Amino acid sequence: MLISHEFFEDTHEYIVLGRQVISTSDVIQLAGLSNFDGIPKAVLDNARWRGQQVDTAIKGYETMLRDHNEEAALDWIYDQMEGDLAEIRLQFEAYRGWKHNVGFEPIFPIDQSLVYEVLGGRVYVGATPDLRGFMIQCGRRIPVVIDIKCTSRLYGMKLKEKKIAWGMQLESYLMASDMDDKLQEIAPNWMIDAEKKILQLNPVFKETGYFQHDFDTEDWDRYEWIGLALNAQSKIEAGILPEKR
Repeated sequence: MLISHEFFEDTHEYIVLGRQVISTSDVIQLAGLSNFDGIPKAVLDNARWRGQQVDTAIKGYETMLRDHNEEAALDWIYDQMEGDLAEIRLQFEAYRGWKHNVGFEPIFPIDQSLVYEVLGGRVYVGATPDLRGFMIQCGRRIPVVIDIKCTSRLYGMKLKEKKIAWGMQLESYLMASDMDDKLQEIAPNWMIDAEKKILQLNPVFKETGYFQHDFDTEDWDRYEWIGLALNAQSKIEAGILPEKR
């Protein structure tokens, strides 16, 4: 079930009854699936900033589009993209291209923080999916949970390693969404048909500016994620804490 909580966006902290609970990114880090060794802090900070700006632009655009028309939504978003934010426009335009190509319709609220229980409350995990909604795939309108990445293009073993982390991140978002009763009312077929996807926005993907990574929805992904969450909680209780970046 979902748990009532407070969420502090600046520090990405989820608080339940006055105590901080682990986040999805904490679990992934403690599992050794997110290694930033050797990457300067300034580079990480810039990448984080870019991702936050793209997320804000997409959220603002979709919200304006819900309440107004495309022209009004674009006028508003382009007004926000002057000066230092001009570089964000390429990623935003890539998102728009993807949205129209797959017929994506978001479920509101966008970027909603969730806390869910694992194994009857042995662990509480915080999760904030970027997007949940519907898209057209093979002629069918399917529900999806999506995380947006503005990272560099990866190849070979680095891509394989990153997709393990991405797959576990999406599984957390899917598990939280499976417990979201309000979502089930909007998408009654969620538990059966929901799919997991990473949308990578980067101009290096020529012509489109994006690449969609599709992930299987298999039972063993859920078992693996639960194991990682339990292991992360045990580490924290033993004093092994995730590094804050």
